[in-house]
Amino acid sequence: MKISRQQIEHLFSKHARSGADRLSFDEFRAAILSIEGNCQSEEEIVVLFQGVDIDGDKSISKSEFIKLIESIANGNEIEITKILFRSCDVDRNGTLDQTEVLSLFKRVGINITPTILNNISRFTKENSINYANFYKIIYDKNLSHNTDPYDGKNPKTLEIKKETQNNVPTSSCCLIL
Repeated sequence: MKISRQQIEHLFSKHARSGADRLSFDEFRAAILSIEGNCQSEEEIVVLFQGVDIDGDKSISKSEFIKLIESIANGNEIEITKILFRSCDVDRNGTLDQTEVLSLFKRVGINITPTILNNISRFTKENSINYANFYKIIYDKNLSHNTDPYDGKNPKTLEIKKETQNNVPTSSCCLIL
């Protein structure tokens, strides 16, 4: 699919209610269906929306929408799998447990057995899958284990970092600051 940034911006503006800078789910659905026709199931649209809505505010910003459409149009495997990963990471802890992975496959119509999932889970010791392992399973390619599927925007991770920074002891000595 070929689509320019200008076309994507126009599509966003066309579907955003009264010039708003965000799309609700219904507006997002209408925009996706206007591109893809009826090729996307309702559940696939929900998966896309949940994967793009990192902060969970039930809306998609213009920049998030542009990044999504450009990723799909360009076949950007990393961004597309980040969206899939985030859509199943219900607790936003940065890993997927067996329930979360099974849920994704079921939602998009892929039948996977618990036995197969147990084999997948062998990638980690904690019986869960991080983003790099998720990507490896899908594309059979390696990524750095430090690859952040949230691109530094996971509200849960940001809260933990903020709490950690607030609990760091300070010193009046300039060498320790």
